[in-house]
Amino acid sequence: MEEEYSEGFRHLSEALKIAEELKDTLSSWYASWFLGMNLSMNCEFEKGVEFFEKSLELGTSSNRLIPMAMAKIGIVSFNYAWHGKNDLAYQISKEALQMAQESGDIYIKGIASSCHGEACYYKGLLDESEDSLLQALSFCEKAGQLGWWTWTSGG
Repeated sequence: MEEEYSEGFRHLSEALKIAEELKDTLSSWYASWFLGMNLSMNCEFEKGVEFFEKSLELGTSSNRLIPMAMAKIGIVSFNYAWHGKNDLAYQISKEALQMAQESGDIYIKGIASSCHGEACYYKGLLDESEDSLLQALSFCEKAGQLGWWTWTSGG
């Protein structure tokens, strides 16, 4: 299978444009988040974080903890951690973890715990990283969240 990065980026950009025209906040959030992820994974960190911040603004404007936490998780896991912004990654991961805990949602708790564990690891906080990653494994397993469980377990 051949990667079609530019084609995927074009489709996501078009999806965002349509969602904004329709004033569809949820679709705008998803398109922004995935644009942020894809740009960040292509080492376009500055552009990527702009789209994650857009998804954060959309979550904040709707006052919803889970989209806000997921936006922060995206910033940490796909952007700041890979860009070497370890202090910011750690700070934002703590905020995402707090939001996840406040939401009470086990699914987002698993993802946020994984994100925080990753940020702790990159800062050299190995005990805190281990604790957070073990919590993430438990939450992800209970929620049936295999994608982040695999990410957390290093598999």
